Amino acid sequence: MGIWKPISLSPVCDYPLAVMDSSTLDFDHHIPVDLSVNLPNRTLHFLAADIVHSPEQRWYYYPFQTQKEVLIFHQYTEGKQLANPHTSFLNKNCPKGTESRISVDMRVALFF
Repeated sequence: MGIWKPISLSPVCDYPLAVMDSSTLDFDHHIPVDLSVNLPNRTLHFLAADIVHSPEQRWYYYPFQTQKEVLIFHQYTEGKQLANPHTSFLNKNCPKGTESRISVDMRVALFF
């Protein structure tokens, strides 16, 4: 799972997190990126990719997300085509004097 949370005092405006609707993810529109982590007793391989734009994709973002709000989304589901690619984007419509985004992004692996 992906967990994303603003930690600045001001709501996020300049670079909000955007997530893709997983039902609009077409694996023909991604460029795989090799990403792995070596641990003492195993190596973890992660699904990572750059996404090629397609008009069929639906993207969403939470405008003015505050530090009291958390977004949780799928990073990868084994055996299923279920993932929410995510990114941020420059929002040029922020009010003057808006603070820049400060956030934390975490990954949580669930095994059951």
